[in-house]
Amino acid sequence: PISVTFVGDTSLSRRPMDRVAVPLRQMGAQVGGQGGRCLPPVTVCGGGLRGIDYILPMASAQVKSAILLAGLRAEGNTRVQEPGPSRDHTERMLGMFGAAIQRNPGWVSIEGGQRLQGGRAIKVPGDMSSASFIAAAAALVEGSDVEIAGVGLNPTRTGLLEVMERMGAAVECEPEPSGPTAKDDEPSGRVRVRFAGRLRGCSIGGNLLVRTLDEFPVVCILAACAEGETVIRDAQELRVKESDRIAEMARVLGRMGVEVEEFPDGLSIRGGGGLTSARIDCRGDHRVAMAAAVAGLVSGGMEIENAQAISTSYPGFVDDMRRLGGTMEMRCEGER
Repeated sequence: PISVTFVGDTSLSRRPMDRVAVPLRQMGAQVGGQGGRCLPPVTVCGGGLRGIDYILPMASAQVKSAILLAGLRAEGNTRVQEPGPSRDHTERMLGMFGAAIQRNPGWVSIEGGQRLQGGRAIKVPGDMSSASFIAAAAALVEGSDVEIAGVGLNPTRTGLLEVMERMGAAVECEPEPSGPTAKDDEPSGRVRVRFAGRLRGCSIGGNLLVRTLDEFPVVCILAACAEGETVIRDAQELRVKESDRIAEMARVLGRMGVEVEEFPDGLSIRGGGGLTSARIDCRGDHRVAMAAAVAGLVSGGMEIENAQAISTSYPGFVDDMRRLGGTMEMRCEGER
C-alpha cells in the first residue's frame, strides 16, 4: 500500500503503459500516466487488490507477468487468458518458489495471499535473444561454424531457430539433461550454427512470430540475405517497443538497398539482391543496432549512430563478435 512513480529513459518514455494500467486498475490499483495511453512517468498506488479474470488482447508475457505478480497479493483467484503462447519465465519462476499456480493451454491462474518459499539455487541460462545475433551471423558469413553454450532453450523463446531452419540454415541443438525436480527449471543447452549456403525466404506469423518477437530485427536481416520473399505478419506488438521496430527495420532495410513493403502488422522483404553499405541511426534501439551490425558483416560495412544503446541488453556484443572474427569497433561520439 505505497505510492511509487516510475521514470523511464528516452525510449521507455515513448512506450504506452495503458495495456498494463488497464488490468491493474481493474484489480483495484490506482495507475496514472501521461495522456490517454499512460506514458511514463507513471504513478502507481497499490494495496487492497482483488483477483480478476482477464483476457489479454495480445500475447504479451510482460502484461501477463504484471497481472500474475499483482495477483500473488490480491484477494481471491486471478486468471489470465492469452490468444497465443507467450513466454512463461514468470510462471516457471513462481513455481520454483512454491506458488500455487495453474498452467493450461491458453490460460494461467494464481491464488492470492500466498507467501513464496525462499532459499534455493537458480541457474540462469544465457539469453536466446542476445544469442540470436551470433547465430544469424554464423548462418550468413561463409565458413562460419559457431557453438553457443549454456543458452536458454525454453520452447517459448526458440522461434528464431525454427525460422532459421525453415530458411535452410544448419542448426543443431543439444539440450542439457534435466534433474529429477526440474519441472519448473529453465531448459538450456548448446546451439551450433554452421554456414550452409544461401538461405531462402519463408512466411512467419501466428505463434511462431510470438516466439520470435524480440528477434524480429535480425530476422529481417536474414530475410534480406535470403533468396526470394519473406513475409512477416502478426507483429503489431512491435509498434510499441523501444522504437516502432516495424517502421525502423523498413527504414534500415531501405537504406541498404533492400526492397521492402510495410504492413500494419509486419513486412514483406524481397531478399537475395545483396546488401549495400550504409550509415544508419539506430535511434536508441539496441536490437536494431545489433541487427545492423550483423548486416555489416555481409554488406561491406555499416556505420551505426547511437550504437551505445547496445549496452541495454548485451554490453559485450562488440567484443564477442570481434573474438569470432568480425571486424567491429565502438567509438565514442565525436571520435573520427
